[in-house]
Amino acid sequence: MKKMNRVFLGIGGNLGDREGNLEEALMFIGFNMGEVLLSSEVIETEAWGMPEGTPPFLNQVIEIETELTCQELMREIEELEEYYGRVRKESGYQSREMDVDVLSFNDEIIEEENLQVPHPKMHLREFVLVPLAATWPEWKHSVLNKTATELLVDLRK
Repeated sequence: MKKMNRVFLGIGGNLGDREGNLEEALMFIGFNMGEVLLSSEVIETEAWGMPEGTPPFLNQVIEIETELTCQELMREIEELEEYYGRVRKESGYQSREMDVDVLSFNDEIIEEENLQVPHPKMHLREFVLVPLAATWPEWKHSVLNKTATELLVDLRK
């Protein structure tokens, strides 16, 4: 029997049918990546690190259970993002229909060329911490050793 992995993903986008894209992405994730155990509320936020006037994002955090390894999961995420026309650039943030980030993979710390888990900037992003803390307040960051609630409080100081 394969090991089941508990994974938190941040999903969001600011172009196209934002609500429809999130619903479609959840179906894709459930079909190709693993069972969606729980989803946070969808929140709307200003575009983070992008020019003024950039359309706002809809964001959500989801918890899945998967047999995939983290690298296999990344390949599925890239396929999903490509379906929505995502082209990764070397620098800077871009508007996009769909963005999926691995926030955590079990309690593992992964540092590879194309992947850092837990997500290296998640503790700086209110659009991740608000839904994470609301739905999983006791979730703990495996590097910073703080709960989602503590990280959100720190960010707002």
